[in-house]
Amino acid sequence: MLGCMNESSLALTAAAHVVASQKNVIYADLDAALFAVNNPIIGGMEIKQGTVYLSTAPGLGLEIDPAFLKKLTPA
Repeated sequence: MLGCMNESSLALTAAAHVVASQKNVIYADLDAALFAVNNPIIGGMEIKQGTVYLSTAPGLGLEIDPAFLKKLTPA
């Protein structure tokens, strides 16, 4: 079983890749991003009717929303 708490789509997509790569992971709870008010990720995994689909794009198949990055202030 692999689960989540309140991660963004980035972490959940990485977790979905772990689930897909391991035969001994039977259950996955990767729906936290569905409840996020702000999700700065474009692409990545998709959930359709309870099934997780991974992107065919390189890497995790996602990118950080440039509009989200523009809102950040440098530290």
